[in-house]
Amino acid sequence: MEKYIVNIDLINKVIPAVSNEQARYWLNGVYIHDTDGIRNYVATNGHILFKASEMFEGDTLKEPLILKINKPLKNKSIKNGEMSVVDKDTVVIKHFEKTICNVIDGTFPEYQRLFDSNKGATPIEEYVLFAPEYMAELKKFMPENWMAIPLMI
Repeated sequence: MEKYIVNIDLINKVIPAVSNEQARYWLNGVYIHDTDGIRNYVATNGHILFKASEMFEGDTLKEPLILKINKPLKNKSIKNGEMSVVDKDTVVIKHFEKTICNVIDGTFPEYQRLFDSNKGATPIEEYVLFAPEYMAELKKFMPENWMAIPLMI
């Protein structure tokens, strides 16, 4: 059984962007993968994308995983948890409690194409929204100092 350390806080930060659409089942989970000593946690519903990353020490994931996590993980001030890959379909995350996650067999979209890899991330100060039904969803996650500008077409 393979064991890795994962950041519970970062997983919880991206969970709100997870899709619940059954037709695109590969978006129904948190994508976890490692690149050059950085562990990435990504989720998207096809309209919004949340990504959180951290430098880590320890074993690198043998292959990326898409974990179906149905609710935020309880952390009780515990930042890290132990992720055990039981088999190709099941992962257990041990932290304040044990959480059993299904591994989604699919290919996560190449989200890296959306980011300029030559620059560091900068805070978003303005959103332009094309679909009004997503404005309410985005407002849940936007800090008060960001602006949301509806676009009339």
